[in-house]
Amino acid sequence: MANSENSKKLCSLCGFCCTGIIVDIVAIFDDEPKDMFLHLINEKEVDGSSQLFFSLPCPYHSGHHCKIYEDAPKTCKKYQCKLLKNFESGKIDFNHALSKINLVKDLASQIDSFLKKYGYNNENESWRKRVYNLYRTKYPNLDKSGYSKHNAEFLLNVSAIDVYSKKYFIPEKKKKENILQTVQF
Repeated sequence: MANSENSKKLCSLCGFCCTGIIVDIVAIFDDEPKDMFLHLINEKEVDGSSQLFFSLPCPYHSGHHCKIYEDAPKTCKKYQCKLLKNFESGKIDFNHALSKINLVKDLASQIDSFLKKYGYNNENESWRKRVYNLYRTKYPNLDKSGYSKHNAEFLLNVSAIDVYSKKYFIPEKKKKENILQTVQF
């Protein structure tokens, strides 16, 4: 079994749930203080009722920690990715978990290069939404876009992030469709 210090260390080394790499939004519930999120809050219909949320990346995530953890939304405090659950249950060890984090960080870094190159570097916008927008505008019709090495690298990296997110990070009940289809706007 894992100890809590190593669990915290994995979370701080990862941060994908805060940066928007594996999820797009954080729900905010009616009974939660909203003052620090007022400038971020949006609203959408979910199953016939209104749900408050804010898009990621979270402005309160700083490097390797949450600046407001004590006052963070319940969704943030309760969230445990699949990797963390597997580590805490002893299914994987610390080094194995860290290798998966580093693998996704490397892929995300390569995708970030594409985002910056094509001007999709607005860090106030969800990482996944920026990836989707680049994909949608650069590859509106894959039959006509050509399959250069550059294009293939971007598409493979996006697919790999999607596969690794589902396999290692997104809990079973929260798995979504392909990354290119998950952003709702």
